[in-house]
Amino acid sequence: MKKKIKIGISQINNCFSGAYYLPYAAGLIESYFKKYSKNKKNYKFLEPLFKRVNVDDAVLFYSDADIVGFSLYSWNEKISLSIAKKLKAINQNVKVIFGGPQVPNNAEKFLRKHKFIDYVVHGEGEKAFLDLVESFENNNTKDVGGISWLDKFGIYQNNSEFSRIRELSCIPSPYLSGIFDKLIEDYPENEWLILWETNRGCPFKCTFCDWGSATASKVNKFDVERLKLEIDWFSKKKD
Repeated sequence: MKKKIKIGISQINNCFSGAYYLPYAAGLIESYFKKYSKNKKNYKFLEPLFKRVNVDDAVLFYSDADIVGFSLYSWNEKISLSIAKKLKAINQNVKVIFGGPQVPNNAEKFLRKHKFIDYVVHGEGEKAFLDLVESFENNNTKDVGGISWLDKFGIYQNNSEFSRIRELSCIPSPYLSGIFDKLIEDYPENEWLILWETNRGCPFKCTFCDWGSATASKVNKFDVERLKLEIDWFSKKKD
């Protein structure tokens, strides 16, 4: 039987009065992957890393992973880089992928400074992450959109132009698809905070906000019926 490729997604958030955020971005990546992967049976998603732990414990957590993605924000950049660097040091074969709003649009300097990072994903990461992971099967990343990397000669390769996802209905809800059910079950002592996404995009370019500066385009909305179902899910989990 063929060994499954193990994928870990790290989205480390802060704890507020003992409550943790469900790792929404990690859930989006996993739910999209499981819906659209042509070879989903070949992959296994490990538990997402959602809270701050000792770096060594985090490395142990993903020590047998084949691919680890990091969702990068200002509040988790330092610890995420530390984990990724140590993880790569003990396992040169692990593919390290960084995405999220803290990743620079022009990632050459970032990649040269942090050479333990194999690939950077730009923009909305659901499709780019799936395409990138599946490209490893034939060692062909040159046609994957929305990514940057240093090739084997150290030359910066940039396919960072990405197409916005206009039809948000194609993105499965990580809440409704059951992605978080086991996580909640495995941590019964945790109080959970919810990130609720009702739309994407913004036509403005406010410097304090990532959406406008990243896309400067129209707002795309999630379907109202989906949002109603998510509210029902939130209320049931609250009980």
